[in-house]
Amino acid sequence: MSDFSIYKALEAARLGASTELSASGPANVVAQSHTNTGITYSIANLAAANVAEQVIMQAKYRANIISVNIAPSAAFVANATDYNVVTIFKRTGNAAAVTVGTANFSGAAGVAFVPTTITLVSNSANTQLAAGDVVTITSTKTGNGAANNPQATINLVLEDT
Repeated sequence: MSDFSIYKALEAARLGASTELSASGPANVVAQSHTNTGITYSIANLAAANVAEQVIMQAKYRANIISVNIAPSAAFVANATDYNVVTIFKRTGNAAAVTVGTANFSGAAGVAFVPTTITLVSNSANTQLAAGDVVTITSTKTGNGAANNPQATINLVLEDT
């Protein structure tokens, strides 16, 4: 018997003994637990120019954005003159832009391929997505922007509701 077969047998016995799963009737249906979904998106030319608003994703179901981070493709030094501000928005059914989070790289260094957290707004309604909402991103540079960064990867983690 393989290790997996033993695990499978033990797991089947555990599930069979569960009163929540073995009970009958609609009141005893076990709801699916919240599922985290990761979405990765590349944004180009952080150093070259302002990045106009771009669509990252469209929500197919209700979800909460629980975290967002950005990983630059190259390291950059802390600079209070040449930096970027990256902003994540959601566009609701009426196309209104709602700020979800912002990362201001003024005076902040970045390490190649190491994610930096984008701070989410404190209003939880801003991070709740309805089916059909669109999540977008912009990057505004000050001075010359973050040097040597032809692109960055944006990572969103959603939790279904």
